[in-house]
Amino acid sequence: MIKASTDSSEDAADVTDTFVSDPQVWKELGISSMTGWRWQRDPDLNFPPRIQIRGRNFRSRKQLERWKAEMLRRSIGQRRAAAAGKAEK
Repeated sequence: MIKASTDSSEDAADVTDTFVSDPQVWKELGISSMTGWRWQRDPDLNFPPRIQIRGRNFRSRKQLERWKAEMLRRSIGQRRAAAAGKAEK
């Protein structure tokens, strides 16, 4: 993991971010590297962009957490809509 920060007047906790390597991201998400490659290229998923450092790919921890929260919200919304559709029948 790599930590990054920016110089600004904001609180340090708000601007410090951690970079996570792609293999670690794939492991955390339980996906293969090929699935990760596909997700990067799917505009509907809005997967966090890579940050390339010395030929290695990383992702921002903050962006990953936001993305996971958004995917969870989408999933819950879809399930509720499907359940509402079944209830109407």
